[in-house]
Amino acid sequence: MLDRFNKLISKAKDGYSKYSSSFKALNNAYLLNYSDEKREFLFKHDKSALYYPKLNAKAKRIMDALSQTYFESDKMALLENNINSDSTILEMWQYAFDYYCKVINLYAILQPEFLKVSFLGTSIAKIYWDSDKPAIEMLDIDKVFFDPNAKNYDDLRYIIHEFSLTKDDIKRYIKDKIYKNADLEFDDSDEYKRYKLYDIYEFKNGKWILSTIFDDKAILRQEVELKDGLPIVCGYTLAQVKKLGESGFIGVYGEPPLASILPLQDEFNNLRNASIEATKQHLYPKMLINKNAQIDRDELINPTSPIYVKDLGAVTVLPQPSIQTAIANIQAIDNDMSETSGISPQQNGATSVRAETATMSSIMANEGSIRLNGYIRTYNETFIEPLFYKFAQLIYKYGDPMFFVGVDRSEVMSFKLNLECGIGALNKEVQKRNLIESSSLLGNHFQMCLAIKDFQGAELIKNAHEELIAKIMPLFGVKDFDKYRKEQEGDRLYQVQQ
Repeated sequence: MLDRFNKLISKAKDGYSKYSSSFKALNNAYLLNYSDEKREFLFKHDKSALYYPKLNAKAKRIMDALSQTYFESDKMALLENNINSDSTILEMWQYAFDYYCKVINLYAILQPEFLKVSFLGTSIAKIYWDSDKPAIEMLDIDKVFFDPNAKNYDDLRYIIHEFSLTKDDIKRYIKDKIYKNADLEFDDSDEYKRYKLYDIYEFKNGKWILSTIFDDKAILRQEVELKDGLPIVCGYTLAQVKKLGESGFIGVYGEPPLASILPLQDEFNNLRNASIEATKQHLYPKMLINKNAQIDRDELINPTSPIYVKDLGAVTVLPQPSIQTAIANIQAIDNDMSETSGISPQQNGATSVRAETATMSSIMANEGSIRLNGYIRTYNETFIEPLFYKFAQLIYKYGDPMFFVGVDRSEVMSFKLNLECGIGALNKEVQKRNLIESSSLLGNHFQMCLAIKDFQGAELIKNAHEELIAKIMPLFGVKDFDKYRKEQEGDRLYQVQQ
């Protein structure tokens, strides 16, 4: 059995190796790294070695869009009726869901992942019940290895998760009978040394089972059935396209949205540094001097002293390169990066080299937001929704009984999960303008209803306007606007009762 597990691990790692170089290149580009050889060469030849972090800036813009989308309001998700749902139980469940979201601090868990997914393109999480609360553990992309024959997430037949524990951790799991006792060798000279383990998730007979091995030496857990199903959830911002006839394609990985700008960023950096060197040549031109001119070097360095020569032809200036051509090429590459990534300079708070009106800048920011919304919608459907659907199921099954007084939780009730997706990605000023224009149209319709004494229609328009105002207020920094609406409704009800 141990040999079989080791073969599964080797096969899964071979599948990952096809993508690892791309992930490393994207990671290095985000971390603003030149190769050591290139940096040494540039310094040695007194060349400009600045690194312009275009991918870094665009990745942070995607991160900001994701953060605005999911953390614009205090509620992460709404649990809604579905077929045989009970509204009273759903209300209890929603309260428990909101409580546990705050307990585990979702922002601290997801914010770093929003940054990584913007340039790696794929998110992987492990979700399970930990003692008295749900736990979401974000996993590194180079520590999880998927079934290399899987066409997509639903087609997975096994997953390998590599992790490490200290000897005390392993002994504690053995004591708690999570791991079975095995003859393991530990290094007593280093009590905090980490030992490599593998969790092997396999799908057999319609159920997920889990085995754990200590490196490649011993089995600590073998084919234990998972009562809550597969705890690993993965998703992406952009679907990967398979080449015709390609072998070794793993459909679980997504396409990194910024991968296409990698070669453009390299060329952009080369041109920007070259333009700096060209500018230096204009400011400090090189002289061509006849060897027989007998000119003092100090006369060349001092900008105010004259240069004494018998023959004026003995001193000439080396022709300087054209900076205008370099700037035009830099602008062209910058535009190409905006087109391929869908993130314009305006969305990062930068001005374009071209002269643009405020309307044009707004249009470009809005058009770029359409691409961002596409990334967010895909990420929402493939990762966020499955993650929180399982999160809600765990809360219903294991949550504190005080949240579900009088409820039989032997079976999970059906429900729908509603996540507001996409609104945070749009340029806020564009959103405000659109919503205010909608408010103006509703106001005109309201006046028309009053003019023809259609009071029922006016009441409907008034209710619609209140819903619109509830969407506008968060854009102006007013949170929990629903709270004020409920207070007003309570005051009106009190007045009626009086």
